[in-house]
Formats: sequence, C-alpha cells, structure tokens
Amino acid sequence: MPHTVESAPASSQEYSGTQQVNVVPTIAADRQLPGNATGTVTENWMAGELRSGSRAYQVNDRTVVALHTATPLYRDLKVGDRGEDVRSLNDELSRLGYDSVPQSGEYNRNTGNGWRQLMVDAGNSDGAGEDDMNLRLSDTMWIPPDSVKVQGWSATRAARCRRERRWAPCREG
Repeated sequence: MPHTVESAPASSQEYSGTQQVNVVPTIAADRQLPGNATGTVTENWMAGELRSGSRAYQVNDRTVVALHTATPLYRDLKVGDRGEDVRSLNDELSRLGYDSVPQSGEYNRNTGNGWRQLMVDAGNSDGAGEDDMNLRLSDTMWIPPDSVKVQGWSATRAARCRRERRWAPCREG
C-alpha cells in the first residue's frame, strides 16, 4: 500500500536580498516628427512636451495639431474613406474624448464630427464650414507615442516651412 508523506525535513537560510547586477542604460534614438504644412510659421507651442490632440505650431495662421495614431496619417480624409489609418484616427479621437467609432476603419459622420470639434478646439474652425468634417493632412503632425519630449525645435515666427521627401517639421531658412 502506498505511503503518504506528511512531513519533510527543511532548513532555513538567510538571504540579504542583495545581488550584483550589470545594468546597461540605452537612450532611444532621436526621431523626426512628421509635419505636413507648407508656408510661414506664425506661432510655436512646441516647448518641452507635446501631447496628442494639442496645438504644436501654426503655419500661415492655421494650427497644426500633434496627433498620435497607431498608423501614421498619410492622406487627406473625408466621409466614406476607409483604411487602417482611419481606424487609427477613430481610436485616437475616441481616446481624446471626441466623437468617433473606435475600432472602425470607416471615416463616417461620427469621425467627421470628432475631427471638426478637434479643429474648433485648436482654433482652425468655427465648425460651420461645409468641409470642416474633412481631415486635412496639413493640419496634423504625427507623433509616435501619445506624448513626446521636444528637443532641438528651432522654428521661430516667420520661419518658412517646406515639405520635403522625408517627413520633418518646419526648418528655418
């Protein structure tokens, strides 16, 4: 018949909790933030930290809004457009508290209403225009996480912005 073990010898050992560990810190590589506006910088709000949904700078008196999306925006959008970029926009608008349909890959009236309100909040619109529901790529600057530390931004009022082949913010000159 099998024998049931009801006890076993045990001993105690003191542990101080210290152990030598080699730590190698790494610094993330710098990233350029994609801006899509062309013209003259008329205002700059990029000091220190930039959050998704916030005003970054103005070009020709039109505000460029920092926006974090899982898929970078790469085209103008309007009601009826579809794609992963639209799904990312819907998710971010919802996260920011604006009207949209999260997880939807369709730019519908909800998306348009959320975008219109974001533009009103940014000072780009009074919300009454016929095309206020349309996303203009030039009104956005994609940021990889929902908040970034800004260093090395040197645009000042009256600096010229030009679109380049690679995504980059406005440069002086």
